[in-house]
Amino acid sequence: MRRVGLVISEASTYGRDVLRGVFRYAHARTDWLIHATPDNLVSQRLRPWRPDGIICHAWPSGLPTLRGLRCPVVNTLAAARRGAWPNAVVTTDDVAIGKLAAEHFLDRGFRHFAFCGRRGKLFSKRRGEGFCQRLKAERVVPDVHEVEEDDPAPGRGPYFARSDAARVSWLRSLPKPVAAFACNDMIALQLAIACQVGGLDIPEEVALLGVGNEDVFCDRAQRPLSSIDLPGQQVGYRAAELLQHLMSGGKHPSRPILLSPRGVVTRASSDITAIEDAEVAAACGFIRDRFAEGIDTSDVVRAGRLSRRMLERRFKRSLGRTLAREITRVRIDHAKRLLGDTEMSMPQIAERIGLANAERLSVAFRRATGMTPSAYRRQSRF
Repeated sequence: MRRVGLVISEASTYGRDVLRGVFRYAHARTDWLIHATPDNLVSQRLRPWRPDGIICHAWPSGLPTLRGLRCPVVNTLAAARRGAWPNAVVTTDDVAIGKLAAEHFLDRGFRHFAFCGRRGKLFSKRRGEGFCQRLKAERVVPDVHEVEEDDPAPGRGPYFARSDAARVSWLRSLPKPVAAFACNDMIALQLAIACQVGGLDIPEEVALLGVGNEDVFCDRAQRPLSSIDLPGQQVGYRAAELLQHLMSGGKHPSRPILLSPRGVVTRASSDITAIEDAEVAAACGFIRDRFAEGIDTSDVVRAGRLSRRMLERRFKRSLGRTLAREITRVRIDHAKRLLGDTEMSMPQIAERIGLANAERLSVAFRRATGMTPSAYRRQSRF
């Protein structure tokens, strides 16, 4: 039997999902004996048990105790700086998270952007870097604001941090409408409260997007918060695979294993299109409302007041893409959610997004993402 210690907090959605992924891997084996313990009880509970390997969700301050157990350790928290221990890390791709946030807002036509991060936190720094990198390609520089670690514990009532006055002042100073990306849902909630206190409308003046899809924060805001969904279960499953490899004498990976975010869960806080051109905005609204009905570019043109040539020209100027590409983008985004969250068959998904059959779904999906729908479904789960 392999004695596997788990030091993973259940306080967050991400932590619980990581545990689900580990258990899914363990249930397929007969030689894993699991012992879970809080990080503050490792010495008392885990050390006497003498584990053969550990999967943890540990900050740097907690790693020395785990290192003293002298067994393979796989960390599922933000990948540490180069050379740090442990060098076996399976976690989320924080740069990709930031880039996805930028894409979410760019797709909605925003021209002004902001990032609110946690001072001194590596995951926040990397998410901000990804956000800025993607916007740099559009010749845009977001306004960056950092806050101290003075956040509320999950489950408490609405919380007004010590830095609220500065936060309200910062939000008021931004050009409107502005797309604000927060490094996690906790910070997004604080921004939502600051908007409420400062008299700023969400999402009309400030569109908000967090990370983690933590319902304890997303649902507490006056306007429910959009959030990037993390691949927690995939992280747990891959971490368990890696730990088994290490316990069997395998080599440590040369670099962290980084998994891409699952997508954006869009709620009221960012469900808006910030497009100044009224005709283009109306066309986008028509596409969002009718894409499942099998519409094409001719249907969009007929629903508006402009000629095809003029609408295409103004569409390209406002969003940088054609009408056809926008229809495909909306369909593929919806297909991704159905592939990741449901057991619907490919023909059913094709019908749901307005395509004639599964073959057309496969062609459109591969062209847009570089992979088949089936491959995406496998990746989005395990």
